[in-house]
Formats: sequence, structure tokens, C-alpha cells
Amino acid sequence: MKSANLKSIALLGVLLTQACSSKPPLHHQELLYSAVGTSGILGVGAFPLSDGYTFRIQSALRDRGRNVSMVQVGVPGANTDIVSDALAKASDKGLEAEFATVWVGANDLVSGVPVETFALELRTLLSALQNDMDAYVVIANLPPMHNFPNFIEEPVPEVTEQRVIQYNAVIAAQAIEFGIPIVDLADDALNTHLLFDFDGLHPDDEGHERLAKLFMNMIRPVL
Repeated sequence: MKSANLKSIALLGVLLTQACSSKPPLHHQELLYSAVGTSGILGVGAFPLSDGYTFRIQSALRDRGRNVSMVQVGVPGANTDIVSDALAKASDKGLEAEFATVWVGANDLVSGVPVETFALELRTLLSALQNDMDAYVVIANLPPMHNFPNFIEEPVPEVTEQRVIQYNAVIAAQAIEFGIPIVDLADDALNTHLLFDFDGLHPDDEGHERLAKLFMNMIRPVL
């Protein structure tokens, strides 16, 4: 499939999922927030770590008068299958969440996971969140990693524009399927490079702040 068609699929997913979601508004005073991902959910790149985007989301909701507890489900450096396994174990232990943020795929991309495999693993993860936990989910797609300075200076064969577009097309298609709004990092082009310059891959302080605001833009309408 050509890049233009893949970009169209990704854009359609963003537009449709920003317009609606299959889950009800979050009107509860007490909220359990499940942050699903890899090292980013722990605040890597932020100083202190507690200034990471997931903590900022929790803080922003508390500022709105909500009592929010957060459970972080993820493994630093892991691919989506490992994150999905961690989520399944948390679910087996009785974890339920009113809402969840999901940001996965970067490690899969860098390690060369085929697009089809990523699609299967992401579907398993999203199904667990929505069907097993009945959570309201917001997902972020991938920024233009192929344009990050470290990948330009030291190219990685798996990190190409084509593969980034393919991964984002998977995220967009499944977002449509599950009715999940997308935080569109692929279109955050004006400041992406600055936001991810902690180590060339993880967000810096400004990046975590920006990520939290982008996620909150998708969460706020259903509060």
C-alpha cells in the first residue's frame, strides 16, 4: 500500500475517533487511571520522574476535583506483547479502570516487529482494556521517529517513514474499530524534535508536559 493511502487511513482514524467514543463519560468522583505503555509512563526523561506525563494527567484531573488513583502497567524497553502480558496479569488480579492511556509501538518499530504482528498484539491489548476492564481508552500514535536526529545520524534500518506510517495506520484502524480517540503525535510536527530530545527517543520535561496536555484534550470532553 502506498504511503499516501496509509496516511489517509491514519488521518481518517484520527478524525473519526476524535469525534466519538464507544465508552460513556467519566462522571465518577472516584477514578482509577491505568497508564499503559513502556518507560514513558514512568516519567523517563522528566526530572523528577514524577513530572512525567502520566503523573501530570493524574494531577490535572485532581485539579478538576476528581479523586484519581493511578496504576502504571508497562515494562521499560518492552514490545507491545510484553505490555499486553503485563496488562493480562493485572486484569487477572482484579484490576479495573475507569479510563486508560495507551502509548506503545516505538520499541516494536525499532526492534523490527512486523506490522502484522504489531497489529495482533495491539488488538489483544485494546480488547483487554475495553472488553475485560470496560475502560475509556485514549491512545497515542507514533511521532515521526525517522526524522529524529539520532536516527538520522545513526540510521536504523527498521526506523523508516514507511514503517512509521504503517504502524500509525494500524493504530488508526484499531482506534476506529474500538471507538478510541487518538493523540496525534504524527501531526505534532512543529515541536516534536524539541519534545523528544532527552535522549533522542524519550520526551524531555517540555515533552512530558505537552503529552499530558494532548491526552487531556481527549479526556476532558468526557469528564
